[in-house]
Amino acid sequence: MNKQLFDAGWEFSEAQGMMMQRMPQWKAVTLPHDASIEKARSPQNPSAGGGGFAWGGVITYRKQFHVPEEWKDKSILLELEGVYMYAQVAVNGNETGVHPYGYTSFHVDLKPYLKFGAENEVTVTANNGAQPNSRWYSGTGIYRHVWLRIGDGVHIKPW
Repeated sequence: MNKQLFDAGWEFSEAQGMMMQRMPQWKAVTLPHDASIEKARSPQNPSAGGGGFAWGGVITYRKQFHVPEEWKDKSILLELEGVYMYAQVAVNGNETGVHPYGYTSFHVDLKPYLKFGAENEVTVTANNGAQPNSRWYSGTGIYRHVWLRIGDGVHIKPW
């Protein structure tokens, strides 16, 4: 299975749900990324002292990428090494996976929702709004690398 680094060319926004339809403010980013570190720390933040008084909320990332026609018979997985936390992944508007735990990596099968020979969009929403949820600073977002795994149709699944 070919493993390609997929960290460049992302954007992120704090918009979520219905707000996503109202032209959210997108900012370019290269992963890994921690949205909490960009925010002011405050004793009023629900993370409290154990979480370093850091902000925690909901961040949505998106990336457009071209999928060649010749990938039709391939296995196409997205590997996320770390999203803190409660990650929801969608491809072209279709939810493809949920991973509630923020400290483990996971894979999502993109193939069922890809448009071959065309541009596609993957979105990852990280929800770290339920504070406090850690005894230390946790951060918010895709804080580790993301990989695109392209393999033959018949293959051994990762792990």
